Amino acid sequence: MKTREPIARLFFLLLAFLFSVSPQCRVYAQIELGGYLGKGFTISSDLHIVQPSRGTDVVFHDVHYEDRSFQFPLYYGLRLGYFLPAINFIGIETEFIHLKVYSNPNEFVSVSGRWQNAPVTGIVRLGDRLQEFSISHGLNLLLLNVVMRYGFPRDSHPLQKRIHALVRIGVGAVIPHTESTIEQQHEEQYELRGPAFQASVAGDVKVVGELAWFLECKYTVARVQNASVPSGTLSTTLQSLHLVSGLTMQF
Repeated sequence: MKTREPIARLFFLLLAFLFSVSPQCRVYAQIELGGYLGKGFTISSDLHIVQPSRGTDVVFHDVHYEDRSFQFPLYYGLRLGYFLPAINFIGIETEFIHLKVYSNPNEFVSVSGRWQNAPVTGIVRLGDRLQEFSISHGLNLLLLNVVMRYGFPRDSHPLQKRIHALVRIGVGAVIPHTESTIEQQHEEQYELRGPAFQASVAGDVKVVGELAWFLECKYTVARVQNASVPSGTLSTTLQSLHLVSGLTMQF
């Protein structure tokens, strides 16, 4: 999790800068409704599988993932926000992110632990033990965000006043739809399975009236804890980078 530290530091510095801007640079209170598409890049992680009835307690190390963001079901996100009237450069919002991950059964990975009461170590083909692990109907993140938005001063050029910079910090829950196959036994389900965190930076520009287009870069952490697999559970921590773009309507 060392990757989080410099990223978190950067976002807190951005927050401190935006809190320091003068009042005339702040924007008006309003409600926002937005949606977006994009691409996720999930960093490799360890998969910990426990099957007490089978004597299995094993870790597959550094498993890589595909995202298949532009294949159905698509990667997408939705959010609803409100910028506070008293401090109208700060907003709160709820956000839903539909991210996906797919392991590759043909990947060779390091393994350690016990498999059916026998010690295992070394390099194995993932599909020889875990024929399928994917979260195709959503590594779904339901988040509550704090948003800070910076706009140009009110006496700026009309084109400049259409542009804003935004920073988001959010916490919430992971609701994955895990699909797994172990020794030809398949299981899949939606479950509430751990905490989630995000930080993002974005820019938007009003294109027509109160309709704005935005481009955003996100970093998320999803802790999938004890997700159900055949005869046991699976745990992992999934860190992802996202590049997304969409539209926001301001009311």
